[in-house]
Amino acid sequence: MEDRLSRLPHSVLVVRGEKDPICREEWAVDIAKRLPRGQLVHIPGVAHTLVFTAADALARVTKSFLTSVM
Repeated sequence: MEDRLSRLPHSVLVVRGEKDPICREEWAVDIAKRLPRGQLVHIPGVAHTLVFTAADALARVTKSFLTSVM
């Protein structure tokens, strides 16, 4: 998958919880760098289940990202 990311023409938001033991920081940074229009955001104090444990923060960063690319 990683080798094909450079071909994505769209803006992509990579979101990682700061304390995520599954999506490691190094991997998230690498993914964002491979995307021509990638942006990485860390949500502080959150683990892998940020959709459930930090829904408001995720919504904020997603809204901000969408506003910036539209």
